[in-house]
Amino acid sequence: MLKTVFDNAPDAGAGDVGGASSLFRLADLVATLRRQWPLIVMVTGAMVALAFIYLVLATARYTATSAVMLNTRKTQLVQQQAVIGDLQIDPAVIDSQVELLKSESVGLKVIRTLKLTEDPEFTDPGRLARVLDTLAGPLRLIGLADASLLSEDRKERLAFQYFDRNLKIKRVGTSYVMEVSFTSQDAAKAARVSNGIVDAYMVGELDARFDATKRANQWLQQRIDELRVQATAADAAVQQFKRDNNIIDTGRGLISEQQLGDVNAQLPAASAGVAEARARLDRIEEVLAGDPANAAVAEVIRSDVITRLRSQYLDVTSRAAEIARRVGERHQSVQQLRGQAEDIKRSIGDEVKRIAATTRSDYEIATTRLAALKANLDSMIGQANLTGEAQVRLRALESASQTYRNLYDTFLQRFMETAQQQSFAIDEARVITAATEPTEKSWPRPLLTLAGALLLGGLCGAGSAVAREALDERFRTTAQVAEATGLPSIGILPLLPPRTPLPNARPADAASRRLADDAGLLRYSVDEPFTRFAEALRAAKVAIDIAALSRPTQVVGIVSALPQEGKTTVAVNLAQAVAHAGARVILIDADLRNPSLTRRLVPEARTGLVEVLRGKLGEGAVVWTDPVSGLHVLPAVLAVSLSHTSELISSRAMAALLARLRQHYDYVFLDLPPAAPIVDVRAVGGIMDAFLMVVEWGRTHKTAVIETIAADACLQAKALGILLNKADKAELRRIESYKGPYHDKYCTDIRERA
Repeated sequence: MLKTVFDNAPDAGAGDVGGASSLFRLADLVATLRRQWPLIVMVTGAMVALAFIYLVLATARYTATSAVMLNTRKTQLVQQQAVIGDLQIDPAVIDSQVELLKSESVGLKVIRTLKLTEDPEFTDPGRLARVLDTLAGPLRLIGLADASLLSEDRKERLAFQYFDRNLKIKRVGTSYVMEVSFTSQDAAKAARVSNGIVDAYMVGELDARFDATKRANQWLQQRIDELRVQATAADAAVQQFKRDNNIIDTGRGLISEQQLGDVNAQLPAASAGVAEARARLDRIEEVLAGDPANAAVAEVIRSDVITRLRSQYLDVTSRAAEIARRVGERHQSVQQLRGQAEDIKRSIGDEVKRIAATTRSDYEIATTRLAALKANLDSMIGQANLTGEAQVRLRALESASQTYRNLYDTFLQRFMETAQQQSFAIDEARVITAATEPTEKSWPRPLLTLAGALLLGGLCGAGSAVAREALDERFRTTAQVAEATGLPSIGILPLLPPRTPLPNARPADAASRRLADDAGLLRYSVDEPFTRFAEALRAAKVAIDIAALSRPTQVVGIVSALPQEGKTTVAVNLAQAVAHAGARVILIDADLRNPSLTRRLVPEARTGLVEVLRGKLGEGAVVWTDPVSGLHVLPAVLAVSLSHTSELISSRAMAALLARLRQHYDYVFLDLPPAAPIVDVRAVGGIMDAFLMVVEWGRTHKTAVIETIAADACLQAKALGILLNKADKAELRRIESYKGPYHDKYCTDIRERA
């Protein structure tokens, strides 16, 4: 895992170090906001303060609103079609009317009517325009520009730009109502402009309809004159053609056409009459051939004479039959009656013959009439064929004449209708709410402005917090340490507070090589064992002991990537804490370039590590003892600066010294120089068992730590973990707020617990 991390170290240092890829997970985002709440509060406060300043300095503005409704029902005084058709109101039409209200033509009309070009609110061009106007002054003086025209034109354009910016027109929901709102620095002016827009719109619509009707009337008048001439000429042509061709029109058509129609209508009736007469004649002849007395022909039945004779015949035959039953057929009375019956029967036959003669005469008359009609029809058809071409031309002339006449009548009627419309215009819209002077300003709105500033400040603060953490290339959490370096994060050491000198403390004794009673912050872990600082050092000791189960960890080097990260303070306090717990511990000042441990803890020493490594003295002659913890300290005293400290600290003498110390001590701690600026740590890595790395919290760049570890293979392999040092307690509480309010309950000064 270490190899993978260090192989990718340049990319990590480029911006992905510290887990920026996971920053935008929700939990990480919440944690980020919690850690950076002071920044969020500061940015939000600044935005709210700016909002207050704006509310104090901003010019009050007022908005007046009027409402116009499009008419869906038009007033009809007469049933006639308008020149301009009524609006078929749909969403597109309403949107078009909204755009018409916003149009430049309406705006300029309002500006000119209300003389807004003379109002400074509408014509103030701003600072830049005033500068340009000043620069254009010399051109006007030499005649290259007309000052008056340019000024008036610009005023009108500036007025319209201001007018357009402060005008708002919208449709109310899905209704036919449009709201016209105008915002101005003066309440009365806002109402005047809003009402002026509505008036200009409605007057413009009426003018448009009036102009369209007027133009239509002019065109209709010209067209009527043309059609009158054309219709008169067509009528004259028809009459002249009739005279030339002897065509007489009775009002129902031509005489020849009427006669032909009449004959053609009579012919079927005549044919039917002939057929009917022939049928009656044939039937009567059949009766004559049979018994006329018993005939059932309609003509016979309808004849009064035959009816009377048949009645007599029946009476006589009935009496004859009655008498015959009584006296027999041969009786004289019977014979007389039989003779009377025969006479009556002959009379009936004679009457039937007369009817037959009459029917035959009717048949001959019908036949003669039918023949006459056919002859007349043939004659008329021949005459019609002769005049057909003339009739065709006549119909063409009459059609043209009728067309011109119809057009003339139509245009004349339309002309009269448009003349009436021109005198009475119908509005397409009406005002349902006139704008009144507003009593409250529409802007700025204090609550809305402050709420917006608060919201915007919160968003900007949150964005700043996220950006700050995303761009922060310093270690602030243990998770960042593990993710960036691949090494365990042992703990976080808070920044130590100043220490008050102990009263009546004994100074160091050079003769007995005994350290002073008051070591200040270098014995903080012993003096304050219940603090978080001491607890983190105990965690480092536990890490050393756990690692000792699998490999040697007796000789431990305390190292940092850069100077001033507090590794010396950490090394001394770690050694003090371990020694105070009862272990045999020696601390070696191995920073031969800058032995700050010796200057701070053993300033009285005159000999030390250098003399031991050069074989001038034994380690027993230069080791000092802490009177409180029992810690042994091997200082490093430099009479002159050494240029080859890496060779000295990695020499066989150093290896031999460490071998001897292993036999007498449980733990050997070395305060090593920073690893990044010099090579001493790399040089001594081969004879070390383990390393503890100290990184300053919130200061040391992640890339510096990663590059330092990547450059030293021994440091990679033997590093037990990293201690974050000098953490700000207040900020640390915000970062670790997820651990709860009782996280540091057991890590307090014993005096506070008492």
